Amino acid sequence: MSESFKVICDKNFEDLEKIYTPRSRASKLPRVCIKVTINNKLVTWSRSSQSGASEESYEATSNTAFQVIRNTKNRYLCNNIPDAVIKGKYINPRILEDQVKNFYTPPGHISNLRFKYTSHEDTKWQKCWKDAMSPSGKAVIPKIQTCYKSTLVIPMTLIANDSSLSNEFREHFGIKYGSSKANIGLLCFDHQNINFFNKKEDVDLGYIFADLLSLYIIQNYSYTNYSSTFQQCMSFLEEKGLIE
Repeated sequence: MSESFKVICDKNFEDLEKIYTPRSRASKLPRVCIKVTINNKLVTWSRSSQSGASEESYEATSNTAFQVIRNTKNRYLCNNIPDAVIKGKYINPRILEDQVKNFYTPPGHISNLRFKYTSHEDTKWQKCWKDAMSPSGKAVIPKIQTCYKSTLVIPMTLIANDSSLSNEFREHFGIKYGSSKANIGLLCFDHQNINFFNKKEDVDLGYIFADLLSLYIIQNYSYTNYSSTFQQCMSFLEEKGLIE
């Protein structure tokens, strides 16, 4: 199921890249990934080929985008992360906040155009992000495409008003009565340029793909996390020491 889901995500991410290609000058495509919450930590389940980041998990409350979605159940959009960090309106565990506030000056209009339409990179902004880990375990400067300035996060949700879902469905997925929405994951977009995402078209596009991919996540959960048979098998294997 994991391999099949990866194939499905890869195909959808490729379609998104095709949609964004006309807007992505100098081959700077947005990154796309799906994150889910496991033991109160956000874990990347699948990512686009443009990502180039190592697998990491963070507390669900450690990022402003995820805090906002957790509290409001609505999408999060920030098109100028450097400015938001300086003003104390954006927190990300990968960003060196003091470095941004004390040593980084957000680029002006001309510099933004150069970053957008040429292969020129903002290496000063790159130095404001924590080191990444190489496959050998060595700390290295993160790849430029992982040091984003715009982000859009779409909650992958089920509308869960009391009349729309059956008791069996609620019990199966652990959805409490009175919940307006049940989050099952996050579809995350980011880009290394300022003001990349459109408040209307990109948000609508994000919700379309989030709804499509949610169907596969629900199916996956039905046969794993929310399957009593699966859980019994896992417990048996753990008792026998066959898995950790």
